[in-house]
Amino acid sequence: MDSQDKSQKYCSNCGSPLNDGIKFCPKCGVPQDQGKESSGAFITSTDKSKTHTSYIAWGWVCAAVSLFIPIVGAGSITFGVLLIKDKRLSAAIPLIVCSSIFIILGLTGFGAGFFGAL
Repeated sequence: MDSQDKSQKYCSNCGSPLNDGIKFCPKCGVPQDQGKESSGAFITSTDKSKTHTSYIAWGWVCAAVSLFIPIVGAGSITFGVLLIKDKRLSAAIPLIVCSSIFIILGLTGFGAGFFGAL
């Protein structure tokens, strides 16, 4: 790696390479801080959003399955805790509360009653 590669600056939002003295990223248009150099290691908000979406989706799937197999509800509570760690309380609290209710229903025989009615 030569010295020119080490001094290369990257967009703090999308990670595309930037020329010296540029104030806005030509790819995404985000203003660039002239005083700081970014290392190129970044997590975009899109990546975090996809992670949150998958936590929410898998959490609700586990919650629904816990009506029939209560132990699976532990997975939905785990996904809820991960959402709390990422400061997504509006998604985490309903997931954990409903998961807890679904686990209790599953333990009281909801699955047997459901399949018995079919």
